[in-house]
Amino acid sequence: MMLPQGGDEFNSATLKPQWEWDYQPRANEWSLTERPGFLRLHAVKQLQPGPFFKTGDVLNQRYLRSNLTLATIKVDLSRMADGQETGLTNYNGGKNYATLSIVQKDGVKTIKYEEDGTPTPGDRLPPIANNVWLRSTIGFDGVNGSSYSTDGRKFKPFGGSFNLNPGGYRGDMIGIYTFNNASKAGYIDVDFFHNDVQNR
Repeated sequence: MMLPQGGDEFNSATLKPQWEWDYQPRANEWSLTERPGFLRLHAVKQLQPGPFFKTGDVLNQRYLRSNLTLATIKVDLSRMADGQETGLTNYNGGKNYATLSIVQKDGVKTIKYEEDGTPTPGDRLPPIANNVWLRSTIGFDGVNGSSYSTDGRKFKPFGGSFNLNPGGYRGDMIGIYTFNNASKAGYIDVDFFHNDVQNR
């Protein structure tokens, strides 16, 4: 199957050229070979607890404007640990961001939306929901909406409408991340990143 530019099934032992990292990636904290066909991201502490922009090892690519862009990841959460957060993010060069994430506390996984430091807690996930799909939907006007699914078919909108505003020289990025400020524990496996770009 041919994927639009930007999509990735993570079937190769090396990252495709559209990807880049925030900060210097730590070689032992991510892998495409520990579980072939998946991107594995190990959770480490943020460089500074709190602000998203202090999260290391964010794998990202540049957002290219289109009439409609649907960026979707499928994530295996079965090896998350307490204190860990993982999600899909839209952000610019250090000024603005929005994240749709899953956080785990006391063995319970919960959806969370956060925009420029303001979190909005969401639903608890069912204990059997080891796989979650996170989606970012961006229109030609640059307004992003977020949604999630536990079956890959029915997506539930959650969070606010985030206006993409280029910051600095970097423009706008879409990224995958995880961290754990409680302990160096837990990891996620990303099955795919699908980038459905629709132009007239």
